[in-house]
Amino acid sequence: MAKAYDDGKNEVEYGEVIPRYGRDLVEADPHSYQAVFAPLRSIGLGEMLTLLTLLYVCTIAAFNAAYFRNIPGNFVEFFSLTDLIQTNLPMIQYFFGLFIAYTIMWTIVSFLADVFGYDLRQRAKDILEPIVLEYHLQGKKFWIAYLIALCLFWVVDSVLGAINAVDFAILMIPTIIFQAVLLYFFWVGYKFAILPARQLAIAAFVGLFVFSNNAGHAWIKSQIAEPSHLQAIQDKEGNCLDRNILRNSGSGVLLYNPSMQQYEFRNKDSIKTIFQKQGCV
Repeated sequence: MAKAYDDGKNEVEYGEVIPRYGRDLVEADPHSYQAVFAPLRSIGLGEMLTLLTLLYVCTIAAFNAAYFRNIPGNFVEFFSLTDLIQTNLPMIQYFFGLFIAYTIMWTIVSFLADVFGYDLRQRAKDILEPIVLEYHLQGKKFWIAYLIALCLFWVVDSVLGAINAVDFAILMIPTIIFQAVLLYFFWVGYKFAILPARQLAIAAFVGLFVFSNNAGHAWIKSQIAEPSHLQAIQDKEGNCLDRNILRNSGSGVLLYNPSMQQYEFRNKDSIKTIFQKQGCV
Protein backbone atom coordinates (compact mmCIF):
# COMPACT_ATOMS: atom_id res chain seq x y z
CA MET A 1 0.00 0.00 0.00
CA ALA A 2 1.42 3.38 -0.96
CA LYS A 3 2.42 5.73 1.86
CA ALA A 4 1.04 9.25 2.05
CA TYR A 5 4.23 10.47 3.67
CA ASP A 6 7.97 10.25 3.22
CA ASP A 7 9.65 8.29 5.98
CA GLY A 8 13.11 9.44 4.85
CA LYS A 9 14.00 6.22 3.05
CA ASN A 10 14.58 6.25 -0.67
CA GLU A 11 13.83 3.17 -2.65
CA VAL A 12 16.55 2.57 -5.20
CA GLU A 13 15.96 0.90 -8.49
CA TYR A 14 18.43 -1.79 -9.51
CA GLY A 15 21.48 -0.38 -11.30
CA GLU A 16 20.82 3.21 -10.20
CA VAL A 17 23.85 5.14 -8.97
CA ILE A 18 23.15 7.31 -5.95
CA PRO A 19 25.29 10.47 -5.87
CA ARG A 20 27.66 10.58 -2.93
CA TYR A 21 27.24 14.26 -2.21
CA GLY A 22 23.54 14.93 -2.58
CA ARG A 23 23.64 16.39 -6.07
CA ASP A 24 21.78 15.41 -9.20
CA LEU A 25 21.67 11.77 -10.15
CA VAL A 26 24.51 10.61 -12.35
CA GLU A 27 24.24 8.04 -15.08
CA ALA A 28 23.64 4.44 -14.08
CA ASP A 29 26.89 3.33 -15.69
CA PRO A 30 29.50 3.40 -12.87
CA HIS A 31 32.26 3.87 -15.47
CA SER A 32 30.69 6.93 -17.13
CA TYR A 33 32.43 10.27 -16.89
CA GLN A 34 29.65 11.64 -14.68
CA ALA A 35 30.03 8.80 -12.17
CA VAL A 36 33.84 8.87 -12.23
CA PHE A 37 34.02 12.61 -11.64
CA ALA A 38 31.24 12.63 -9.02
CA PRO A 39 33.69 12.83 -6.05
CA LEU A 40 35.03 16.14 -7.41
CA ARG A 41 31.70 17.75 -6.59
CA SER A 42 32.70 17.85 -2.92
CA ILE A 43 35.72 20.07 -3.66
CA GLY A 44 35.03 23.71 -2.81
CA LEU A 45 35.85 26.69 -5.00
CA GLY A 46 38.61 27.86 -2.66
CA GLU A 47 40.26 24.44 -2.63
CA MET A 48 40.05 24.24 -6.42
CA LEU A 49 41.61 27.69 -6.87
CA THR A 50 44.39 26.81 -4.42
CA LEU A 51 45.10 23.57 -6.27
CA LEU A 52 45.17 25.29 -9.66
CA THR A 53 47.50 27.99 -8.30
CA LEU A 54 49.92 25.38 -6.94
CA LEU A 55 49.82 23.48 -10.24
CA TYR A 56 50.52 26.68 -12.16
CA VAL A 57 53.47 27.63 -9.96
CA CYS A 58 54.93 24.11 -10.16
CA THR A 59 54.60 23.89 -13.94
CA ILE A 60 56.09 27.37 -14.43
CA ALA A 61 58.96 26.46 -12.10
CA ALA A 62 59.65 23.27 -14.08
CA PHE A 63 59.47 25.20 -17.37
CA ASN A 64 61.89 27.91 -16.22
CA ALA A 65 64.27 25.39 -14.66
CA ALA A 66 64.73 23.67 -18.03
CA TYR A 67 64.66 26.99 -19.93
CA PHE A 68 67.53 28.62 -18.02
CA ARG A 69 69.46 25.38 -17.70
CA ASN A 70 70.06 25.64 -21.46
CA ILE A 71 71.35 29.22 -21.20
CA PRO A 72 75.03 29.51 -20.22
CA GLY A 73 75.79 32.06 -17.54
CA ASN A 74 73.81 33.32 -14.56
CA PHE A 75 71.17 35.36 -16.39
CA VAL A 76 68.41 33.93 -14.21
CA GLU A 77 69.78 36.13 -11.40
CA PHE A 78 68.37 39.18 -13.21
CA PHE A 79 64.83 37.79 -12.96
CA SER A 80 62.70 38.03 -9.85
CA LEU A 81 60.17 35.39 -8.81
CA THR A 82 57.41 37.62 -10.17
CA ASP A 83 59.17 37.78 -13.54
CA LEU A 84 59.48 34.00 -13.71
CA ILE A 85 55.92 33.09 -12.79
CA GLN A 86 54.24 35.74 -14.92
CA THR A 87 52.05 34.58 -17.78
CA ASN A 88 54.04 33.54 -20.83
CA LEU A 89 51.85 34.98 -23.59
CA PRO A 90 53.65 33.29 -26.54
CA MET A 91 53.14 29.90 -24.88
CA ILE A 92 49.47 30.66 -24.27
CA GLN A 93 49.03 31.74 -27.89
CA TYR A 94 50.69 28.57 -29.08
CA PHE A 95 48.59 26.19 -27.01
CA PHE A 96 45.44 28.20 -27.73
CA GLY A 97 46.14 27.62 -31.42
CA LEU A 98 46.54 23.90 -30.72
CA PHE A 99 43.23 23.90 -28.85
CA ILE A 100 41.45 25.52 -31.81
CA ALA A 101 43.00 22.98 -34.22
CA TYR A 102 41.94 20.11 -31.93
CA THR A 103 38.40 21.50 -31.67
CA ILE A 104 38.08 21.78 -35.44
CA MET A 105 39.44 18.27 -35.95
CA TRP A 106 37.14 16.78 -33.29
CA THR A 107 34.14 18.59 -34.82
CA ILE A 108 34.93 17.06 -38.20
CA VAL A 109 35.31 13.60 -36.66
CA SER A 110 31.97 13.96 -34.81
CA PHE A 111 30.27 15.15 -38.00
CA LEU A 112 31.57 12.17 -39.97
CA ALA A 113 30.50 9.83 -37.15
CA ASP A 114 26.94 11.18 -37.32
CA VAL A 115 26.86 10.99 -41.10
CA PHE A 116 28.23 7.46 -41.42
CA GLY A 117 26.91 6.14 -38.09
CA TYR A 118 30.37 5.07 -36.90
CA ASP A 119 31.58 6.32 -33.51
CA LEU A 120 35.35 6.27 -33.82
CA ARG A 121 35.86 7.36 -30.22
CA GLN A 122 33.71 4.58 -28.79
CA ARG A 123 35.32 2.07 -31.11
CA ALA A 124 38.78 3.09 -29.91
CA LYS A 125 37.66 2.78 -26.28
CA ASP A 126 36.25 -0.69 -26.92
CA ILE A 127 39.62 -1.79 -28.34
CA LEU A 128 42.01 -0.01 -25.96
CA GLU A 129 40.33 -0.36 -22.56
CA PRO A 130 40.42 -4.20 -22.43
CA ILE A 131 44.12 -4.11 -23.40
CA VAL A 132 44.91 -1.54 -20.70
CA LEU A 133 42.94 -3.51 -18.10
CA GLU A 134 44.94 -6.62 -18.94
CA TYR A 135 48.18 -4.71 -18.30
CA HIS A 136 46.75 -3.50 -14.98
CA LEU A 137 45.96 -7.04 -13.91
CA GLN A 138 49.35 -8.38 -15.03
CA GLY A 139 52.02 -6.10 -13.60
CA LYS A 140 54.85 -7.89 -15.39
CA LYS A 141 53.39 -7.00 -18.79
CA PHE A 142 53.05 -3.37 -17.74
CA TRP A 143 56.70 -2.98 -16.70
CA ILE A 144 57.90 -4.64 -19.90
CA ALA A 145 55.71 -2.33 -21.99
CA TYR A 146 56.82 0.67 -19.92
CA LEU A 147 60.53 -0.05 -20.46
CA ILE A 148 59.96 -0.54 -24.20
CA ALA A 149 58.02 2.74 -24.43
CA LEU A 150 60.70 4.57 -22.43
CA CYS A 151 63.45 3.24 -24.71
CA LEU A 152 61.47 4.29 -27.79
CA PHE A 153 61.05 7.76 -26.28
CA TRP A 154 64.80 8.10 -25.75
CA VAL A 155 65.55 6.80 -29.26
CA VAL A 156 63.13 9.21 -30.96
CA ASP A 157 64.32 12.12 -28.80
CA SER A 158 67.95 11.30 -29.68
CA VAL A 159 67.11 11.13 -33.38
CA LEU A 160 65.45 14.55 -33.24
CA GLY A 161 68.56 15.91 -31.54
CA ALA A 162 70.85 14.27 -34.11
CA ILE A 163 68.98 15.79 -37.07
CA ASN A 164 68.97 19.15 -35.23
CA ALA A 165 65.19 19.53 -35.18
CA VAL A 166 64.25 22.94 -33.79
CA ASP A 167 60.49 23.22 -34.29
CA PHE A 168 58.75 23.25 -30.90
CA ALA A 169 55.85 21.03 -32.02
CA ILE A 170 58.18 18.40 -33.45
CA LEU A 171 60.43 18.43 -30.38
CA MET A 172 57.43 17.86 -28.10
CA ILE A 173 55.92 14.94 -30.05
CA PRO A 174 57.79 12.18 -28.10
CA THR A 175 56.87 13.74 -24.74
CA ILE A 176 53.22 14.25 -25.67
CA ILE A 177 52.77 10.68 -26.89
CA PHE A 178 54.62 9.06 -24.00
CA GLN A 179 52.91 11.10 -21.28
CA ALA A 180 49.47 10.75 -22.90
CA VAL A 181 49.75 6.96 -23.06
CA LEU A 182 50.98 6.75 -19.46
CA LEU A 183 48.24 9.06 -18.19
CA TYR A 184 45.59 7.10 -20.11
CA PHE A 185 46.83 3.93 -18.44
CA PHE A 186 46.32 5.42 -14.97
CA TRP A 187 42.99 6.94 -16.00
CA VAL A 188 41.55 3.60 -17.11
CA GLY A 189 42.78 2.01 -13.88
CA TYR A 190 41.00 4.68 -11.84
CA LYS A 191 37.88 4.53 -14.01
CA PHE A 192 37.46 0.80 -13.37
CA ALA A 193 38.32 1.16 -9.65
CA ILE A 194 41.65 -0.67 -9.92
CA LEU A 195 43.69 2.35 -8.82
CA PRO A 196 42.75 4.94 -6.19
CA ALA A 197 42.27 8.58 -7.10
CA ARG A 198 45.51 9.41 -5.26
CA GLN A 199 47.63 7.43 -7.72
CA LEU A 200 45.87 9.07 -10.68
CA ALA A 201 46.50 12.51 -9.19
CA ILE A 202 50.19 11.74 -8.59
CA ALA A 203 50.59 10.40 -12.13
CA ALA A 204 48.90 13.49 -13.57
CA PHE A 205 51.11 15.81 -11.51
CA VAL A 206 54.33 14.01 -12.46
CA GLY A 207 53.25 13.95 -16.11
CA LEU A 208 52.51 17.69 -16.04
CA PHE A 209 55.86 18.39 -14.35
CA VAL A 210 57.81 16.34 -16.94
CA PHE A 211 55.86 17.91 -19.80
CA SER A 212 56.60 21.44 -18.52
CA ASN A 213 60.28 20.63 -18.03
CA ASN A 214 60.64 19.25 -21.56
CA ALA A 215 58.63 22.17 -22.93
CA GLY A 216 61.10 24.64 -21.38
CA HIS A 217 64.00 22.84 -23.03
CA ALA A 218 62.26 22.73 -26.42
CA TRP A 219 61.03 26.32 -26.22
CA ILE A 220 64.45 27.95 -25.80
CA LYS A 221 65.87 25.73 -28.54
CA SER A 222 63.15 26.79 -30.98
CA GLN A 223 63.44 30.46 -29.96
CA ILE A 224 67.11 30.88 -30.78
CA ALA A 225 66.98 28.79 -33.97
CA GLU A 226 64.06 30.51 -35.70
CA PRO A 227 65.33 33.30 -38.06
CA SER A 228 61.93 35.01 -38.08
CA HIS A 229 62.35 35.80 -34.37
CA LEU A 230 65.17 38.24 -35.10
CA GLN A 231 64.28 41.89 -34.49
CA ALA A 232 66.26 45.09 -34.86
CA ILE A 233 67.02 46.97 -31.65
CA GLN A 234 68.37 50.53 -31.66
CA ASP A 235 70.11 51.68 -28.51
CA LYS A 236 70.35 55.25 -27.28
CA GLU A 237 73.75 55.63 -28.91
CA GLY A 238 72.23 54.92 -32.32
CA ASN A 239 73.65 51.42 -32.78
CA CYS A 240 71.44 48.93 -34.62
CA LEU A 241 71.48 45.35 -33.33
CA ASP A 242 69.71 42.25 -34.66
CA ARG A 243 68.70 40.11 -31.71
CA ASN A 244 66.26 37.45 -30.59
CA ILE A 245 64.19 38.86 -27.73
CA LEU A 246 63.87 35.95 -25.30
CA ARG A 247 62.59 37.12 -21.91
CA ASN A 248 61.58 40.36 -20.27
CA SER A 249 62.14 41.28 -16.63
CA GLY A 250 61.48 44.32 -14.52
CA SER A 251 64.99 45.65 -15.10
CA GLY A 252 65.94 44.52 -18.58
CA VAL A 253 65.65 42.21 -21.54
CA LEU A 254 67.36 38.87 -22.20
CA LEU A 255 68.61 38.73 -25.80
CA TYR A 256 70.35 36.23 -28.06
CA ASN A 257 73.02 37.31 -30.53
CA PRO A 258 72.89 34.80 -33.44
CA SER A 259 76.03 36.09 -35.15
CA MET A 260 78.16 35.51 -32.04
CA GLN A 261 75.94 32.69 -30.71
CA GLN A 262 75.82 34.13 -27.23
CA TYR A 263 73.30 35.57 -24.78
CA GLU A 264 73.24 39.06 -23.33
CA PHE A 265 71.15 41.07 -20.89
CA ARG A 266 70.49 44.74 -21.62
CA ASN A 267 69.01 47.34 -19.33
CA LYS A 268 65.72 48.78 -20.56
CA ASP A 269 67.07 52.30 -20.19
CA SER A 270 69.74 51.58 -22.83
CA ILE A 271 67.17 50.63 -25.50
CA LYS A 272 65.64 53.38 -27.62
CA THR A 273 63.57 51.53 -30.26
CA ILE A 274 62.64 47.94 -31.04
CA PHE A 275 61.56 47.25 -34.63
CA GLN A 276 59.28 44.46 -35.79
CA LYS A 277 61.88 42.97 -38.16
CA GLN A 278 65.58 43.06 -38.93
CA GLY A 279 67.17 46.34 -39.94
CA CYS A 280 66.70 49.74 -38.32
CA VAL A 281 64.76 52.08 -40.61
